[in-house]
Amino acid sequence: MKLNSGDDLRLAQRVAVDAATTALSLRESGEFQVTLKKDGSPVTPADIGAELRVRELIESERPNDLFVGEESGGLAVQKGRVWIIDPIDGTKNFVRGIPIWATLVALVEDGEPKIGVVFAPELKRCWWAEKGSGAYVSKSPQGSGNRMHVRQASGLKDAYSRIIILCHNT
Repeated sequence: MKLNSGDDLRLAQRVAVDAATTALSLRESGEFQVTLKKDGSPVTPADIGAELRVRELIESERPNDLFVGEESGGLAVQKGRVWIIDPIDGTKNFVRGIPIWATLVALVEDGEPKIGVVFAPELKRCWWAEKGSGAYVSKSPQGSGNRMHVRQASGLKDAYSRIIILCHNT
């Protein structure tokens, strides 16, 4: 069965939702402990549990694809299809209940980025892009989304202020 890119995008969006849902559920479970990784960054059962959940989902849906996770690592692969996951980007905020964190999902094929999804569930925002199809923002990964565009700017300061205005208007 040949998959089209829309199938991959829908899977990436579903994976982002599953990771966030799992993470939030584990945070609320009451058995929540923060430990430090070798690099000094925090890791929680929610990070590990969400990553395991999406690994199972990807392996079930795309058994021939490879998987690299923030918590479990993986190989630097230049050939084939590789799913790259960070189930909780912003663990320090997540642990403290600060809503500025996200689930990151990417699909790289033969070393080239194909799909990227950033889902911030507590901010009710999702951004995604697909090579050749543009970038979008929506209130959920399943939404149709508003296409994002690059705007002309006279300098970096003007570009930054336009980004802030664009994000607040969506």
